Amino acid sequence: MDKNDELNKEASALCGAALQRLARGYEADPEKRRDLLQLLAGPTLLIVMAVVLSFIWFAFWREGQKVDREIEKLLPKDDHQEIL
Repeated sequence: MDKNDELNKEASALCGAALQRLARGYEADPEKRRDLLQLLAGPTLLIVMAVVLSFIWFAFWREGQKVDREIEKLLPKDDHQEIL
């Protein structure tokens, strides 16, 4: 077994339950769900994880921008400049 296979097997072991929940939520048909899980068992898993983490990071970043705008509305301009 080469290093990539070992890494994929380790990632599947770490995220197996979460992937099954994700597949159940995404696909109702058991045959299609099995196909989806087989697809995610390979190197695709790492790509999917990277994309999901990117979406999560982006969502937090956007929320941070919204919070900044709300703080700007609440603080007088002089106070806001001192904080930044």
